[in-house]
Amino acid sequence: MESASRREACPFDGKRVTGVEVVRDGKLEQFRAGCEVVLSLGAIQTPKILMQSGIGDSGQLRSFGIGVIQHLPGVGANLQEHVLLAGCVWEYARPDQSRGACGDATFLAKSDPALATPDLQAFVANGPFLSAELSGQAPAGPAWSITPGLVRPQSRGQVRLTGAKHTDPVDIDLNILSQGADLRATMECVRLCREVGNGAAFRSLTKREACPGPVGDVELEAFVRNAAVPFWHYGQDGPGRPVGRGWQSSRLWHRRPARCGRLDHAECDYRQHHGALRDHRRALRRDTEG
Repeated sequence: MESASRREACPFDGKRVTGVEVVRDGKLEQFRAGCEVVLSLGAIQTPKILMQSGIGDSGQLRSFGIGVIQHLPGVGANLQEHVLLAGCVWEYARPDQSRGACGDATFLAKSDPALATPDLQAFVANGPFLSAELSGQAPAGPAWSITPGLVRPQSRGQVRLTGAKHTDPVDIDLNILSQGADLRATMECVRLCREVGNGAAFRSLTKREACPGPVGDVELEAFVRNAAVPFWHYGQDGPGRPVGRGWQSSRLWHRRPARCGRLDHAECDYRQHHGALRDHRRALRRDTEG
């Protein structure tokens, strides 16, 4: 499919998908499938196409006048996103220490020693990396940052339709930090980043800590909520499925009647990715424990 084409919908014959419809150069075109249709448009556009094609929560679909092919309320649900905090900022001791590089280093850690693998990742970066809510705390002089991050969140969001047309945007509700465990983990990551940034290794680079400074738990929670920004690492998985087996790589079988369109998943790609991820986690465990 040409990249200039706009994805429109997947037409069905009963509950059997027959191909894809796209808008190209302002004209609706249909491409018939010889075997199967594979949707792999990411965690946002894949559920949008499915829902606008009639696969999703029947109540939501009918509210936009979309005919229901299969009631499947999990489509669009279980949206996941890493959490990044912008952030922890220090003013350089001297202006000439600013080197202009964006990211210089990263490290992973555990918010709880009992965890099997790290759930936190932070980045050391040049410049004051602050959210819009905290931008007023940027120092007047050159600065550097450590950006706390949560890479194993428990909070889940949702992608919802705003209309039936392919030009209608979707409503993306990340719902980050809605779980108490995520809030506690990110607060612990801020404490860790402050400990690192105020430690001896960075002392020669630091004139003062600009943000957040020494604060109590109430102020720290407010800081975390104001500093939270997307990581742009959207993922979406069917309820109860492990990460990596999500709607964003869904198959709608062409040759047989579909139960939900018979949504299947790219098992080979998942297993290959999961094996590499497992090996990476084992290496991380050896590094952190040894």
